Amino acid sequence: MKIHISWNEVDLMVQELVRQIRLTSDQSPSIFGIPRGGLIPAVMLSHHLGIPLVNKPSQRTLVVDEIADTGQTLKTFTQRSAVLIWKKSSVVKPSFHGRQVDSDRWIVFPWEIDI
Repeated sequence: MKIHISWNEVDLMVQELVRQIRLTSDQSPSIFGIPRGGLIPAVMLSHHLGIPLVNKPSQRTLVVDEIADTGQTLKTFTQRSAVLIWKKSSVVKPSFHGRQVDSDRWIVFPWEIDI
């Protein structure tokens, strides 16, 4: 069984990420969205925070993805990271997350085609 995430839920998770990021004293000068899933939340964060979106991350860039599922994608980055959903089974704990999930069910985001 799959978990379908609505646009409203995405908005709420982005707002939670914005809240967490604003609480940090060392804000990143840029945001990088991991293609494909991380691009939409990265653009949303870029607009909310007024931080530019870049095509290539530097060491201080905030790396954004939609989910830390296994953690293998985020594992390749050493920068701070933000995800909409963090599964506790992930090998990487992101710096910021909008929601924590204990389930291993498949997550379907509103921009994905559910086949």
